[in-house]
Amino acid sequence: MNREIKFRAWHKSAKEMLYPENGKQSYVFCWGEEGQPVIIMQFTGLKDRNGNEIYEGDIVNMRYDESYDRPHVIVWHLNRFIAIHLKQYQRGNDYHDGKLPNAYNAIICGNIYENESLLK
Repeated sequence: MNREIKFRAWHKSAKEMLYPENGKQSYVFCWGEEGQPVIIMQFTGLKDRNGNEIYEGDIVNMRYDESYDRPHVIVWHLNRFIAIHLKQYQRGNDYHDGKLPNAYNAIICGNIYENESLLK
C-alpha cells in the first residue's frame, strides 16, 4: 500500500500550524533548519469520515455504537501511527495497545497544539 508522504509543522512561538506551499514538503524541514521553533508532524495516509487528512497530533473522535464520543490522539509510536485514548495520552501511559483508527469511524475535532482545551 502506497501513501502520500506529507508533513505540517506547529510553529511554537507564532502559535500557528504551517502547511507547505504548493505541496513543497521540504519547506517544513527548512523551517526547522533555519532555527525556527517548529514541531514537525507527518500525515498518516488516512482521511477521516469528512475527507480531512489525519496527521500525528490530531485529536479524533472515534465512533463506537452510534455516537462519536471517544476522543483519541494520533501519535507515532514504535514505528507506526496509533490512536491513543485521550485519558491514556494525558497520563503518558505505555502506548503498546493503541491502533490506528478505521478512518471511516473517526472525525477530526482538532489537534493537541491549536486546541489545547480539548485535552482537558
